[in-house]
Amino acid sequence: MPQKSPTLRDISRKTGFALSTVSLAMRNDPEIPPATRKLIQDAAEEIGYRKNPLVAANMSYVRSRKRVEDFSTIALISGRPISHEVPTLRGYFEGVKARAEELGYKIEEHVTEDYAKRPRRLNQVLRTRNIHGLVVFGQRLQDSDSIGIDWDKFAPATVGYNPLITNLHHSAEHLYQDIWHALEKIAELGYRKIGLVLPRQLSERTKHVTAAGYLSYASLHRPKIQSCPVCFVEGFKHNEEVSSQILSWRAACKPDAIICSGNQATSALVSAGIRIPEEVGLANLDCGDQTRMETNGIIQQWETIGAKAVDIVVGQLNRNERGLFSQPNSILTPGVWKEGLFTLKRVK
Repeated sequence: MPQKSPTLRDISRKTGFALSTVSLAMRNDPEIPPATRKLIQDAAEEIGYRKNPLVAANMSYVRSRKRVEDFSTIALISGRPISHEVPTLRGYFEGVKARAEELGYKIEEHVTEDYAKRPRRLNQVLRTRNIHGLVVFGQRLQDSDSIGIDWDKFAPATVGYNPLITNLHHSAEHLYQDIWHALEKIAELGYRKIGLVLPRQLSERTKHVTAAGYLSYASLHRPKIQSCPVCFVEGFKHNEEVSSQILSWRAACKPDAIICSGNQATSALVSAGIRIPEEVGLANLDCGDQTRMETNGIIQQWETIGAKAVDIVVGQLNRNERGLFSQPNSILTPGVWKEGLFTLKRVK
């Protein structure tokens, strides 16, 4: 006769805790003190307890339906008001809002600069309003320690990149895959010497992952593909200083094609009378803005990225997971290549 599998009741008998306490501890419920949770979970491991996946899935479904009623709001945390004039932020916001509503939640914006004089006040407001899930706009914050939130009480996730926030699950663009995809498409057209122009601030915020992908691709595809030193420009807007820097870099490196992120390279080339693609090919890693729709390149899936951040938060709520993580998970969403109207051509 097969041996009976240990149950929650067996754990209760072994530890002396009530069955309800054992059940909550095995789900990492934050209302159970960490020391008690560990004691119960260690006892479960000792007697060989294993969850029944079918029962666990059913109970997760039941709890998730109840949770939408109890914790029906997810807070959107940002350092400054979200500018809907910025395509990236607008896309994130729309994705967060749509996915939250689809799952039965509403979102509520909270700006940390409003609590600058009393940072702990934000924590109090969230708890008073019974908000347990947080989507954090990483681009608009300094670091997780300066926000004034008691993270152990919340299920958080970040959207976008912030090198100072490293202990939260996050959803962001798959920048390494995007640069490889762009290089492959450009190489297929016959371009051989391909340069890269990036805003320095953007590259630093993403830990230079795009530049790393560019250099690794070029290194692995030599001598077919030649690289140039990456041209890092200051700021995100076109001006005479940026234009001069890009044009000087092009004159020195003489690339057949240029990959950029933003409008600086396009503006510099056009203002100098350089014909695209007759004199140089051009592709953009950020074609989601309507002002760049004539350009070949990558359309970032900002709405999808925002939606996946909500999925991370709701998953934690359903599993009763709270707090920061020493080894957080990352969900990276690749962009989609778009054929533009006139910025690349087939090279013989």
